[in-house]
Amino acid sequence: MGLPKKLTVLALLLTFFISNYAQISISADKKYLQENGKSGFINGVNYTPSAGWFQILDNWNTSVIEKDMDSLRSIGVDFIRFMPLWYLMQPEKDRLDKQKIDHLIEFVNIAGKRGILVQPSLITGWLSGGIFNPYWVTKEMFVDQEQINAETWYVKSVAKSLKNNPYIHSYDFGNEINALKEVGSYEGTPLQTKYWMAEIYKAFKSGDPDRLVTNGIGTG
Repeated sequence: MGLPKKLTVLALLLTFFISNYAQISISADKKYLQENGKSGFINGVNYTPSAGWFQILDNWNTSVIEKDMDSLRSIGVDFIRFMPLWYLMQPEKDRLDKQKIDHLIEFVNIAGKRGILVQPSLITGWLSGGIFNPYWVTKEMFVDQEQINAETWYVKSVAKSLKNNPYIHSYDFGNEINALKEVGSYEGTPLQTKYWMAEIYKAFKSGDPDRLVTNGIGTG
């Protein structure tokens, strides 16, 4: 005897939900990334919105993101690195902008539903040759413990909000953070910056223990 019609529809909907929202497992095996235990290649790009630049988290435009993701997927892109401007996300040491975080989550979902995984670069205070740090960040951001505490709280909080999102590939510290030292003359000895990096890494893993983290260092 077949299932009642309502149960059949419910089973089909449940199957669709599981297949579309099951979290993909990304891991590292020696030199290679693995997706669900299998080695492979990702076809990825650094993503810049086609309209609104990175201010789009402030001047949110869903249709721009949807159009961009459709275009990227049409050429085979399955991974993007996205750099939310830090000053938009954490305007105060002890305050995050919930609306911007919600926009980031919506952005990740728009990409993911088109088969594109996302790597957010959260501490993006340097981008396209300019500094976009929050006003409260000084040239001691790598060495001042009060600032480090605020930075780790931010990273942990946002990673925690994305923890159960199936479309997060991994995390990046931020865009070319070393440029703040090389161009902006920010303070920090090698040992101090090593400590800073360890604290930021731990913050990511505290918020989202199962995702990979990379260090956001750029080369000239």
